Amino acid sequence: MEIILARHGRPRVYQPSNIRQNAAEWLAQYDVVGIREDSLPMQDLLAEGPNLVLASSLPRSVESARRLVGESRLLVDPLFREVGFGIAYLGGLRFPAGIWSLIAPLFWLLGWCRGAESRQAVRARAARSADLLIAHAGVCGRVMLVGHLFFNWFLARELRRRGWRRSGLPRLGYWKSTRYLAPEATNGEMAGGRS
Repeated sequence: MEIILARHGRPRVYQPSNIRQNAAEWLAQYDVVGIREDSLPMQDLLAEGPNLVLASSLPRSVESARRLVGESRLLVDPLFREVGFGIAYLGGLRFPAGIWSLIAPLFWLLGWCRGAESRQAVRARAARSADLLIAHAGVCGRVMLVGHLFFNWFLARELRRRGWRRSGLPRLGYWKSTRYLAPEATNGEMAGGRS
């Protein structure tokens, strides 16, 4: 069994350095956009050949998955959405959109965001996501999740905790993927799923 964690394509967010937004404006825009027309999957990602592709319900994830496999082998589930970073307490300060993408996770880790999903909730969601991916891998053999940078990181930690082995170094950029291989079978059972 194999699980491939891939990141979505480059989002269609307008990010010129001279346009400044507050955090609420940037987050609202980022969560509703799809991916750029010129954002195409890497050949090595296309060559992975998953039997099933899963995606979060956010448009950038769904559009990316559709560019990979169309609709035929695609399951969409909001369980795989990006971490809910919330809004940082910055008193309406405005930064270029690219800066928000760096600030939001940092402030979330520091606990400086209102309306944020807790780390405990994210870890619990990653555990449920791992259960689902392992179940699908048990049936399909090789599955791919087209997800999001930070949630995929939590999900990868959960898979490794369950004995899944990462193949190669983590690849984090747009359209990049990392493969996880099932642990060796022990008495006919896999850690976190059946063989």
